[in-house]
Amino acid sequence: MKIYRIAKIDWANIDWSKFDVDLAKELGFTKQYISLQRHTYAPLTLNKGKKTKYPWKDVDWSKSSQDISSELGVDQKTVSHARQKYAPDTVSQPRYPWKDVDWNRTNKDIAEELGVYASYVSLIRSKYAPTTMQSRHPWESIDWTRDNKDIAQELGVRTKHVSRAREKHAPQTMPSNQLAELASSYNWYRRSQSSS
Repeated sequence: MKIYRIAKIDWANIDWSKFDVDLAKELGFTKQYISLQRHTYAPLTLNKGKKTKYPWKDVDWSKSSQDISSELGVDQKTVSHARQKYAPDTVSQPRYPWKDVDWNRTNKDIAEELGVYASYVSLIRSKYAPTTMQSRHPWESIDWTRDNKDIAQELGVRTKHVSRAREKHAPQTMPSNQLAELASSYNWYRRSQSSS
């Protein structure tokens, strides 16, 4: 069995003007370990809210943002922003043209066109067109004599969303067992409020 000896490093005399990532490569430690040592031995060299200058022009942009992030010790979002500025030709294009979608259409229609699930379109809608989410379904004009599954399919939403909307907009059309459960919950709530 081999025993490895780690060289003793005089942390107080390290050139702390260098970046943690450079010291990590030079000394054979992780960037995080160097950062811990910097806090202990050279706290005056810590970045005090100033924007750190990274060697973006020297970065190998053929690497993934995750790899670059690890090497530089920054989060991936910072790397993504730098990639857009310094190497826009390496920015991957989204798989679907979400910015070009007509968000006035239903999730189901958009999903059929792009070949994805309506629930996925709903999730993306919250990012690209959140203002279209609230008034997207005309719950007041729904034919509540139909069952939840049919309504959900037509609107491109989950059945539980239709069930909640039925509870709110047309409780008289709820199946008797669900109505009884809702009434029981309401009665319990009223009793708990009156005893307070």
